[in-house]
Amino acid sequence: MKYNTQELDKLVDEWIAFRYHMNNAKTKTEEDKLQCYDMELMDNCIISKLPKLALSIIVQILEKDSSDRIVPVLAAGELEDILSLHGENIIELIEQTAHKNLKFKKLLGGIWQANMSDEIYKRVINAAGGEEKKW
Repeated sequence: MKYNTQELDKLVDEWIAFRYHMNNAKTKTEEDKLQCYDMELMDNCIISKLPKLALSIIVQILEKDSSDRIVPVLAAGELEDILSLHGENIIELIEQTAHKNLKFKKLLGGIWQANMSDEIYKRVINAAGGEEKKW
């Protein structure tokens, strides 16, 4: 599965729009109606099978919108999922990204341990500057 820049930009924009719409949904029925192909693609395909691409998309989302409406969901959702599924394989890239990107470093502080090993979670918190910021 290959994506071009235009397709990735569209996915990033749609993910952000989707999250804003979800925040405004008043009932579970309204949330269910908002589910869309691109969100399923991100959650079930990209995160589970292409963690490096998923990480790249997360960084792009963060660069486009690092608001209080997006950051907590991104941390406790997609980023936490990547680390829970692929922690051993992607932790070094996570650490490198946090070292270079202050927004991403802050984002790391908002995840829960979930299904990460104690060792991976400790490395995540260290990459976040040693702070957990549970939103």
